[in-house]
Amino acid sequence: MAPLRRFLIILSFLLITGLLLFVVFKNSYFYLVITVCLFLSFLLTYILIVKSVKSWPVRLVHSFFSPLLLGSGVFYLVFVEDSLIKVIIAVLASALFLVYLNKLENQFFSQSPRPAEQQNQLLIFLETVASFFIAAGFFGLRDFLNISIGWLALFFFVIFAVLIQYCFFYQDKPKLNRLLYNLVITLILLQLFWATAILPLVYYLKGLIISFFYLIIMESVIGTSASLSKKAIRNYLIVFLIVLLALLYTSRWF
Repeated sequence: MAPLRRFLIILSFLLITGLLLFVVFKNSYFYLVITVCLFLSFLLTYILIVKSVKSWPVRLVHSFFSPLLLGSGVFYLVFVEDSLIKVIIAVLASALFLVYLNKLENQFFSQSPRPAEQQNQLLIFLETVASFFIAAGFFGLRDFLNISIGWLALFFFVIFAVLIQYCFFYQDKPKLNRLLYNLVITLILLQLFWATAILPLVYYLKGLIISFFYLIIMESVIGTSASLSKKAIRNYLIVFLIVLLALLYTSRWF
């Protein structure tokens, strides 16, 4: 069964990537193709874990995280104008989906799953990238469409509360008051979002600020920062460097 699962994961990644690249280059049937992508990401995740996770509500929770990750990249993709950056964002969004499937495969099927701390670090890594896409997308709505900051703050609060709750969903710390921590962290990020919205920066730099604080806060709360491995630190630095170079490449300053 292991080769079949690996084939399903690779096929899922290639299929989603192909559909996103079709939207990037053809720019047609956008809403239809994106809807299909989000549905497929949910369905393929559900199929992957259906025999291992017995509780159907838990299967739904795991499966809904895939379209959340993928949808964050698509949300940001709407505001990108440069074709090369669009391709990079499309592949990166698909890569988030691929890494998450690999995480589930390792968690539920591997005979030697990763330690809990590494699982936490990987999840925070995925959510940090997603938080950048989501925050930058909201700032893009503010800058390009001049949508009221109040409405944006409301949707920002809801989406980030869901994102944070997913991170707590995987924790096994009995003393962690998840709802209270979620409320406090979301309110902190909301205040940061409101303050950052008035800064004279382009939307993706504002999104980078939100994602940086998201990483710092979640590492502190989950409690993995003290044992953060060199490999994890390297991965964080590589991703932030890639994002920063992409931002500078498309910046209006050049």
